[in-house]
Order: sequence, then structure tokens, then C-alpha cells
Amino acid sequence: MNHHHTAGEVQFMTSRRQRAPRFDGLRVLCYKERTHRALEALRDLYPDSIPFWPKGWCISDVTTRVTFEKHLSTTARKPPVDRETYILKPSESSQGSGIFLAQSHSDLPDTFINSKRKKWIAQLYVDPPLLLENFKFDLRLYVLVLSVDPLRVYLSQEAMVRLCSEPYKRP
Repeated sequence: MNHHHTAGEVQFMTSRRQRAPRFDGLRVLCYKERTHRALEALRDLYPDSIPFWPKGWCISDVTTRVTFEKHLSTTARKPPVDRETYILKPSESSQGSGIFLAQSHSDLPDTFINSKRKKWIAQLYVDPPLLLENFKFDLRLYVLVLSVDPLRVYLSQEAMVRLCSEPYKRP
């Protein structure tokens, strides 16, 4: 087995904790900021290619932070039923840590306001979300793409479904 990893090679499991093989370089997609920027670049090149990607901001500096906060001020002037809701997520966080919803500047917690160095992603909250018997959920599917042209994809028989414990309530 080759233990020297180069871009594009498959890395095989090296410990019991590792759940699946990984490709070198794909870890960058685990950071929300980098994924956001990559999908925005794709949208710029092919405007109709990713209709599932909601409008959003990558808040990584003072300028984008001020622009987003001004946008929140604008939406806060609307009647509550017409306000846009945004979901904000720390870029390098996981498992739902630090996520919150905001419709106005007053909804922004201190963890956002006082975090000058932390990068955030703010996206238009999809309402209503896809629900399963009135519960939010997500799916983790494990896919191996062997080739793009011709397309060869393998989908693992194992997957994970996570369900919310409380019925969905509109923000």
C-alpha cells in the first residue's frame, strides 16, 4: 500500500475512527467559507447551474459585515410576516455549533458582533424547508465519484438520517 499521498489519490482508512476513504485536498470543502466561495464562483460562470444555493454572504472582513448588517436593517423595516430570515453559521464550526437565525440587527448575538476575526456565512433561510411529517431532517449520503466523463458514481448502501426532535415552527 502506498502511504505517500498526492492530490487525487484515495487515502485508505488508517484508524478505527476514520469512517471512509478521503481524497487529499477535499478537506477544504469542509469549511463553509470555501464551499460558499466555490459555489458562488460556479454560479457566476453558470447562472442556472445551482438553483438550490440560496443567496448569501461570506462575512470575512469589516466591509462584508457592514454590508450584511445594512441589509438586515433594510429587511427589519418590513412587516414581520414579510421579513427575510437569515441563517448564520461560523465557517469553521461543525455539528450545529454557533448557528443562529436573524431577521434584524437586534437578533445578532454577542458571539457574532464581538467576533472580529471569525469568518461567518449568512444565507437566506429556506422557508419552508423540506420536512418529513413536519420535522426538519438531513441526509448524509456517501458517494464515490470515479469518473466525470463518462460519469461513474458509486453510492454507499450505508447512509445517515438525522431528524429534529421538535416539529418545525416557522421563524
